[in-house]
Order: sequence, then C-alpha cells, then structure tokens
Amino acid sequence: MSTVLGYESIKNAGLPSGIDASYILNRSRREPIAFGEVVQLMASSLAMINQEIVTRWGNFFGVTDEIAIEYPNGGAANRMSKASEYALPDPMRGETRGHMLPLTEYMAAIGGTGHYYRSLTRTKLSADMAQVVNAIRNEFEVNLLTRLFTNTENTVGGSGTDIGFVDGGAGTNVYTPPPYGGKNFTSSHNHYIGFDSASKDFGNVLDDLADTIVEHGHTGELIALCSLNDAPTIRSLPNMIQLVDTAVAFADLGGRTGEPKFYERRAWQLNYVGRYQTGIGAPVAVWSNARVPTGYVAMVSSSGVLSRMNPLLVRYDPVFGGFGAALAFEGQNVANEPLKKAIIEFNFGVGCGDDRTRGAVGLLVSGGSWTNPTIS
Repeated sequence: MSTVLGYESIKNAGLPSGIDASYILNRSRREPIAFGEVVQLMASSLAMINQEIVTRWGNFFGVTDEIAIEYPNGGAANRMSKASEYALPDPMRGETRGHMLPLTEYMAAIGGTGHYYRSLTRTKLSADMAQVVNAIRNEFEVNLLTRLFTNTENTVGGSGTDIGFVDGGAGTNVYTPPPYGGKNFTSSHNHYIGFDSASKDFGNVLDDLADTIVEHGHTGELIALCSLNDAPTIRSLPNMIQLVDTAVAFADLGGRTGEPKFYERRAWQLNYVGRYQTGIGAPVAVWSNARVPTGYVAMVSSSGVLSRMNPLLVRYDPVFGGFGAALAFEGQNVANEPLKKAIIEFNFGVGCGDDRTRGAVGLLVSGGSWTNPTIS
C-alpha cells in the first residue's frame, strides 16, 4: 500500500467497505421489552381511548346492560276530577312502547412471532397500539353518530327494532310522544326536519330544533353538533355569543359600534364553535365534527356525562365486564415469550334512550327534503 499524504476529509469518516450500516442499526435499535411492559403499554392505551370516548361524547349517551327499554306512549292532556262524597274516580291507564338496544362484538389484534418480539422497539410497539386506538375511536364514533343523525330502523333479533328519535311514523314502531304543558302530540310528530336553504339559514335550524326539544319539557343543556365545514358559517350568525379565551384579560371595544354585546369566557377547545342564543332564550353549545356531512345539525338535551337520561344509550355486555375496550391474549408455549397475539375486544351498541324526544336533527338543503346522511 502506497503512502497517501494530505488532510483527511469528512467523506473518509464513513464505515469501510464490507460493513453493513443498516444491519448494525437494526440490531442496535432492539430494546429488551419485558412481557409485563408490553401488557402495561397496551392497557394504558386502552384506558386512554376509553376515557377519550367518555370525555368527548359522554354528554350524548348513558351506559346500560339492558337489552330492551319501555316507555310511555301517547295519552291526552287529562286532569284530575273533583272529589265526590259518593263516587271514586275511575283508574287511569297508560300505554307503552319499547325498542331494543343493539349489541355487536368488535375485535382488533396486534401480534407477532417470537423473533418479532425479540427485535421489537418501543416506538414500533406504540405504532401498533396507535392503529388499534384509531380503530376503536373510528368504530365507536361512526356507530354513535349514525344513530344520532339517522332515523333508520334496524332489526335486533327476529322482530325487535332499534330506532332513533321521534320519526313521524316513518318506521314500523309507531310512537306518539306523551303530552306536556297542555300540548298533545300525534304519531306524525317528527324530530327529523328538513329546511329549505332558499329561505332558511342555520339560525332557523338551531332555533327550530331547540323549540322541538324544549316543547317536551326538557331542561337539560342543549348541545348541537354540526359539520366541520359549516362551523365558520354558524360562527358568523348574529345570535352567536362571541368567544373570548380565558387568556384575554378584558375586551376593549375602542369606541367601535356593532360589536357583540355579550361574550363567553372559556378556554379554547378543539371543534368548539360557540354558544348560540335561541329565540326561546335557551343557549345552545355548538360543536363541530368532520364526520358530519355539510348541512346537518343534531341537537340534544343533555343531563350530564354518562347520565341515564341522555338521549342515547350505549349497551354493553356484562359477561365481558363494563363499558369500554378491554384486553385479552392468545398465548404461546414459550417461557420467555408468552405473547403471540393481543386481542382487543369492544362489545357495544348505540341505541336511542327511553325518551325519544330528547334529540332532534335538521338538514339545511335546497328543497328542504329530509334524507339520512352517511357517516364515515
């Protein structure tokens, strides 16, 4: 070998020929992850998504293991009779209707060979669990929003029905809301309403949906859900209450006119549109979601997170434990590598609650004809 004189350069700092840098990197990246640590990461990921579901959607649903529910149907705005010395009043009799709550077993899995687990990195394991978490989120949200926004009647068992809010007799399970405040309702009463965009706007939609719910005597918090694409339009409505973040100390109008007279102080939250002041005086908290098609708005009367009186009920199977995604394992007979596949089970179904008047849905569209949306 001849002698080479001169300074070294950075191009000579690499690995010499005959050494595979990619192979060395892959081998050096391996991390000794104990089986217990794998289980802990999976369990914490499931706990996170279960809590996220409750936090994000808990005002819309309660949880139950009931298979079917029954509730009053129709009736007149009757009154008591005056007492008589010689006659007792006739007994009053109520009529009921009912529907089924659906239940489906969903599953997802991650797993691999023994060689896979010996070569595993924490980043790769986290990426695997992220796929499962996304699948859980997507499955639950599509099911909940489909039941919330559509009047589709589904069969449960042989002849049972899973139904939505008051649908004007569109399905086979005909329902008449009980009277309230001296007002009687008929079986044609409908909580799925079309609005002609030629003469109506989202302010009309929000006002009418609030009227439709409140006329049944509901006093819970009114919450509306609209399309993410419609959020800017709704935010610009005259009756929207201006949101001021809690980081703002005060609002200085500087002598300007035409500014909002009322403000809502709250921290910014993702997908929060604002609060709308309805014509009946009831404020509506408006949220948006990218899964909701444009033109649609759902409104509910909420009694609080996971309240049994919320407009939707999520049924779970008590055989599998309580509500939420849970972890099971398929093992293998290897002493230091007991895990072959992790099975994630989520058994649930979303149905209407036991008062079908606690929610209403509007569609702002040319012509004003109601059609069910497709949620994806």
